[in-house]
Amino acid sequence: LDSKKIFYGKSVANVVLFPAPKDGKTILSKLDEKGFLIRIWEYQQKEWCRVSIGTVDEMKSFVKAFDEVIAWIR
Repeated sequence: LDSKKIFYGKSVANVVLFPAPKDGKTILSKLDEKGFLIRIWEYQQKEWCRVSIGTVDEMKSFVKAFDEVIAWIR
């Protein structure tokens, strides 16, 4: 998220919240197709993504899939 300049909330848990950089429902659907489940919430008329933190390998796989999805949406 830092490298993409996407704001995210500081977490004291095993999840990260950040505003969807594009259509949240499309991100949700495309990540699901790649085997990743996230949550999308609407808050103050904006969609937010909630991602649970996993192992280093799981997170590397997620980052790759997330990058592919947001590049596809653009």
